[in-house]
Amino acid sequence: MGMGSWSGASFFILGLTFLATSCSGQASHPSSAKRMGGEAALSRLLHRAQVKNLDLDKRQRARLLQLSRKLDCPCGSMAGSLEKCVQQCKRSPFAIRALARWISDGHDNDVAGIFYGDRYRPKDVAPLDLRQADCLGGANVPVTVVVFSDYQCPGCAQAEALSEKLWKERKKVLRLCHKHLPLRNIHPHAQMAAQAAVAAQMQGKGHRYHQMLFANQSDLTLTALRGYAKSAGLDLKRFDADLVAQTTVNQVNGDMKDAERLKLTGTPTYLVNGREMTDPLNYTGLLEWVDEAAAAATP
Repeated sequence: MGMGSWSGASFFILGLTFLATSCSGQASHPSSAKRMGGEAALSRLLHRAQVKNLDLDKRQRARLLQLSRKLDCPCGSMAGSLEKCVQQCKRSPFAIRALARWISDGHDNDVAGIFYGDRYRPKDVAPLDLRQADCLGGANVPVTVVVFSDYQCPGCAQAEALSEKLWKERKKVLRLCHKHLPLRNIHPHAQMAAQAAVAAQMQGKGHRYHQMLFANQSDLTLTALRGYAKSAGLDLKRFDADLVAQTTVNQVNGDMKDAERLKLTGTPTYLVNGREMTDPLNYTGLLEWVDEAAAAATP
């Protein structure tokens, strides 16, 4: 998921905020809540969606009810509003929790509606070839998260902490894969760093080296890359050869072509079961995406 001035993706333009820098409407009147069903209807909705620990004031609660009745069911195969399909559509409880969180975070109805539309609007899911990707976890799990990143992107380094936490908490249902999107026009060391990560992967230490690159993001010179390889216990002679091998270059370029095909322009970008995470990137939101995908994949 990309952010800041280095990204052109629509969700960044909408004001996607993330822990720091990265690469890359009017609300309805609360009195209508009573007219539309009031507090009892909202309480039932929140109970069904298992929404907890959200400090919503009276106006925010009214807005949540209004939006749940205005927005379409997130399961495209079901007609009706979000409120009406909450018990039939496995995505609905997560959608309501997301709306409540966006409202609680201070977004108005228009912005919350845009986030919702970007997240649930039907779209083609383009498959990715992950046979060469550096992945944690096996393929026989309900959720695959693919992260496109750039080793010189500050936001990617911060996103790495989220990815690591996500892996630790959801490894039973998760496969976490990394793909390269070096923004070469603004990050002169990103391409070679990506090639170094592939070279380390060829020796079975891709993830360890990947972590080292983000931990030492301020120094990605060739000398530093070789030093990290030595610290990771890599065979330096083989590392030097693999670093510039055509197969290594082809793997990085292949990832970049995947990003171009998917029209990804910023980093970090998260794909959850092939769907681009478009709402504000934070750990709560990322966890919700993964849990929702796992629920939707369960028969």
